[in-house]
Amino acid sequence: MKANAELEGLIERAVPLGRIAKTDEVSDVIVFLSSPRATYVTGAGWIVDGGTMLQLQT
Repeated sequence: MKANAELEGLIERAVPLGRIAKTDEVSDVIVFLSSPRATYVTGAGWIVDGGTMLQLQT
């Protein structure tokens, strides 16, 4: 992405946090959902998108 300044600018404007998620930010959610701490979680959708979906609905 660093080689394409246009793509980087598009993401900065489209994502409220202004950047692509880091690998560990996504994997932390996966680890949590795979852990015993999430045993009571059923039928939930977890959106890990830096607020993009929230922005689209307003």
